[in-house]
Amino acid sequence: MELFKEDGWSLAMIERKEAEENRIIVKIMGDEYVIRGTDSPEYIERVVSYVEGIIDAINESQNNKLNKCQVAVLAALRIADELYKLRQEYQYLDDLLKESK
Repeated sequence: MELFKEDGWSLAMIERKEAEENRIIVKIMGDEYVIRGTDSPEYIERVVSYVEGIIDAINESQNNKLNKCQVAVLAALRIADELYKLRQEYQYLDDLLKESK
């Protein structure tokens, strides 16, 4: 018998998930963050590096005149824009693939 929580995750799945989590401390804009996830530390570091690259580009383009919050919002918007465009492209390609069948 498997026990389920309200959100549909079984207790066994939750225990397994917690056991597989990695914990890594990263520094972004001078602040330390503890990142936990099931992805490898190398993957998490690549994601952090990507975000830092966007933050650095924004800071450079604005001559470091923005505060951390402003930079974070602009970085979030830039990443959201990339994600949205990639999802649109994926949907377009997926539709083409479905039409060709």
